[in-house]
Amino acid sequence: MGVFQTLSNLNGNYLIPKRNTSSKRDVLKRMDDDDQEVAVGPASVHVEAGSHPM
Repeated sequence: MGVFQTLSNLNGNYLIPKRNTSSKRDVLKRMDDDDQEVAVGPASVHVEAGSHPM
């Protein structure tokens, strides 16, 4: 949580890896079909000390 908060305070951009699932493979296939290389979407990190939008 502290790392996410520090990056947010510094207006830093960061990537978070995601497990490879069948739904993710479907999205990657559609991106490939549409000739897209990057997908960005909003989410939140929830931990015991609080949450952080990303």
